[in-house]
Amino acid sequence: MDGYWWIKAIDLTSGEVLARVPGFEADMCVYDSVDNRIYGIRDFWDAVVYVYDCSTNQVIRQIWLPNINSWGIVWNPRDNKLYCGGNPMMRAVKEKLQTGYSNRRVGTVVRGVLYVPQVRNQSTKCKMVLLDAIGRKAVNLHPGANDIRHLSPGVYFLRRGKDQITSKVIIGK
Repeated sequence: MDGYWWIKAIDLTSGEVLARVPGFEADMCVYDSVDNRIYGIRDFWDAVVYVYDCSTNQVIRQIWLPNINSWGIVWNPRDNKLYCGGNPMMRAVKEKLQTGYSNRRVGTVVRGVLYVPQVRNQSTKCKMVLLDAIGRKAVNLHPGANDIRHLSPGVYFLRRGKDQITSKVIIGK
């Protein structure tokens, strides 16, 4: 970071500055290799987490954490959570994805049974569906184990509700 409120994207091979993005007021940063993001935290009286998307070189979100005097930030790739340390506790922050943002995660590879965990705060009326590669409905799903042995191997997409983010599922032989 160069001074206050900037972050630079630098090509380490050439040393060239690829982007200089304003609005990133972070004191401490951590890189999220799953979503290709940088999370930065600024500590004042309240903590603010800045979310920087490395693929678009933009600050895409600010998350305000009231009453947290944060002195540290850690990303846990296992549960995809960001932990912000403060006196006397650590607080987990789960970023809410913006509608339309593409999440570059590797798909889930399954054979025979697709286990779909129940999402907290998800309505029981929320329809989950598995779509084929061109968007046609392949099968309706429910929380828990779903038998998918009748589906051909290939790439499918799991959608939870009408306006929810879709995740990739790869069905193997």
